[in-house]
Amino acid sequence: MSRSRIRALLLLAFPGFMIGPAASGQDAVELKVVRISDHAIIVRHKVPQFTNMIALDTQDGIVVIDAGSSAAVAAAARERIQEEFGKDRFAYLINTHDHGDHTYGNQAFADVTIVGHQDVQAQMEAGEERRHQTRQQLEGAVAGLTQRLAGMEPGSDQAEGLQKTITYYRTLAEGLGEGFRLTPPNRTFTDEMTLDLGDRTLELSYFGKAHSDTDILIFCPEEGLLATGDLFSPGNDLYIDSERVPFIPRWLENLDWVLSEGTEVNTVLPAHEDPLPLEELTRVRESVRERKAALDGKESAFFDFRDVYEQDGVDAALQRMDELKAQPDAFFFFHAEFDSFVYRLMLDEDLEQAIPLFEKLAILFPEVPNAFDSLGEAYMRADRLDEAVSAFQKCLELDPEHQNAQRRLAEIGR
Repeated sequence: MSRSRIRALLLLAFPGFMIGPAASGQDAVELKVVRISDHAIIVRHKVPQFTNMIALDTQDGIVVIDAGSSAAVAAAARERIQEEFGKDRFAYLINTHDHGDHTYGNQAFADVTIVGHQDVQAQMEAGEERRHQTRQQLEGAVAGLTQRLAGMEPGSDQAEGLQKTITYYRTLAEGLGEGFRLTPPNRTFTDEMTLDLGDRTLELSYFGKAHSDTDILIFCPEEGLLATGDLFSPGNDLYIDSERVPFIPRWLENLDWVLSEGTEVNTVLPAHEDPLPLEELTRVRESVRERKAALDGKESAFFDFRDVYEQDGVDAALQRMDELKAQPDAFFFFHAEFDSFVYRLMLDEDLEQAIPLFEKLAILFPEVPNAFDSLGEAYMRADRLDEAVSAFQKCLELDPEHQNAQRRLAEIGR
């Protein structure tokens, strides 16, 4: 996946949306209900970027896991949940983590006890600055899609599908207005929490910093149901960087717990996917074990590099990168965090520092397509187009499907 595509998905993953008076949640999006058991359902959108809202019917009231990115759509889902279970008493809303596509619908459950990790509120508040940027992105997407719709045959299946997407995105954009209220959890925990709901029990465990700083697992033994938020998706491993390495033992503790014979997980429910087979978690655990063995006893090369750069400048940092790379038994390297650090320098128009650092990363990571994609971006910004073309071509040699490199070469005309 191209870097620009990843950025777009990340941006859409943190919207803070509240619908304005021009539309309702029911008008903006169609809801689909998937029944897991007599006591458990999933409510999701039928359009892109859906978030599973999991609902459990218990003796003490309904429990909802995650509220999605729109209070209006969450309110519509709440009504649908009430219809499915034939009751309107809600006991808890639980946030699997702080990201806006899971928490900005919380406003529709402001009258309910909202549960989450103790750091969710701080992370939600820190993410508020992205709301206006997200609205601009969504409005731009609506404009582009509306233009595309104008060229389609009216009434065709394709046109109707695109119109639903446009309406959905417009709803989310409108929701960034004054009516939105940040609604964080009002009951929090640090490591573990158990919720006794009479005929059902929920066991909550902090997973450790992984997809976010606040990821938790939620297990209902009576249903054999495990809600995992955004931690797991088919075929993907957990993202690891220097900040996450200290949490790897906690990851393994949690995975050992959910995969133990006594836990008896029957259904694994991620936030944006259909149920996963339990074998997927087994695969992830083996991957984490292998990474832990490879990282044990080593220090972060990135932290060392960053300290040298901030204290002594780019020349000293370049030299230190060579020294660190020459000590593979003492330091671990993750290209992505180096790349992100230097990319920020480039975005701040500090090309004199960014280009030599990107050049060094291309030497140190000759097998990584994004090392050359980033270098090409820097050369392009510096109007060094021949060098940019060479870098993008090298990127495509390593990854022929790399979308950003393809697009940049087309822009240059090569």
